[in-house]
Amino acid sequence: MLGACEAGRKRRKNAGLTLVELIIALAVIGIALLQAIEVIVSTNQLKATTREFTVAREIAASEIEALKARAQSNGLEDVNTFVLANPNTATTRLTGGTINRACDPTNPRLYNVTITVTWQGSAGKNPQFTTSAMIAK
Repeated sequence: MLGACEAGRKRRKNAGLTLVELIIALAVIGIALLQAIEVIVSTNQLKATTREFTVAREIAASEIEALKARAQSNGLEDVNTFVLANPNTATTRLTGGTINRACDPTNPRLYNVTITVTWQGSAGKNPQFTTSAMIAK
């Protein structure tokens, strides 16, 4: 009869989890969840930054196209006059966004136009996107 009691005690000792094992398992699960949340937050920040750069690129491209159209209809001199008169313009498509224009008229038949779009980024920085193009009559 003693043998049966001892076998029952051994079974109870090995059955289930101890409190220490349970705490360790919860700690591991907690760390994994924190890492997953960090990945989600980083992905959302990257998505917002990518969207901002895409909008900035579209703004710069439309500015260059508008200056090319101005050169075709009014001549290259008008492009330089316009850029000198309007070097900066605010844009509402980006928070705190500005468009900076520069024109290099050293070659009378071909102008190098540079457009820089600056804005207040979602990550608290002030990024900028710059592009340039050659405009001819």
